Amino acid sequence: MASVKLSAVARSEEKTPAELRREGMIPGVVYGKKVKPYSVAVEEIPFNKVLKKAGESTLVDFAFADNESVNVLIQDVQRHAVREDVMHVDFYQVDMKEKITANIPLEFVGEALAVDDLGGLLVKTIDTLSVQCLPGDLVHEIKVDISVLKTFEDSLRIKDIQLPEGLEISIDPEASVVSVEEPKSEEELDAELAEAVSEEDAIAGIEDVEGEEGEEGEAAEGEEGAPVEAKEGGEAAEGAGDAAEKKE
Repeated sequence: MASVKLSAVARSEEKTPAELRREGMIPGVVYGKKVKPYSVAVEEIPFNKVLKKAGESTLVDFAFADNESVNVLIQDVQRHAVREDVMHVDFYQVDMKEKITANIPLEFVGEALAVDDLGGLLVKTIDTLSVQCLPGDLVHEIKVDISVLKTFEDSLRIKDIQLPEGLEISIDPEASVVSVEEPKSEEELDAELAEAVSEEDAIAGIEDVEGEEGEEGEAAEGEEGAPVEAKEGGEAAEGAGDAAEKKE
């Protein structure tokens, strides 16, 4: 398949990742099965465009300033927790002659009559498919035609998917991919709502009981403590009395 191109530069240790990001560059690392990891940097805007187009299942032609290029896959994208800016990227350098494992997104196409005509709910069991193939056989997505779902009894399984040439899968061929769920009646929805409310009430009741038991336990501890202090006080008083008798 055709790859997308992305320019990269070798990254020295002279600049910190924070300095690179201020300059509109994203720090990253390239690694592979027979590749010693090395640091790189890519421009933020071109990278975001490539990421949107290629995702993690399309080959990226990594081109350096010295005209050297390698084939990589985007493996891990780390984002800022608040702004969601890309902070760091891992690239996996592939050997075009060795098979790899990749997750290919499924693209559901067509119209399911069980949804459009019968008002059913489309239920997707999986939305990505793990495949093994040579890097050159990778595809951006795998199309799944849902127009065969005409009744609530119809479903699509792994074995029904037309895989592009060169792709292999190890998942159970009988595993469900997509089906249509029959719409629920108002009575069923009301029953589910009532059940959910009952569960909430039950949980609240348990919490109330536990709270009351905790308060009763604290009160009981206080009551048990009082006789002990009284007893100790009494023993002290008796001891004082004995001492007084001896003195007399």
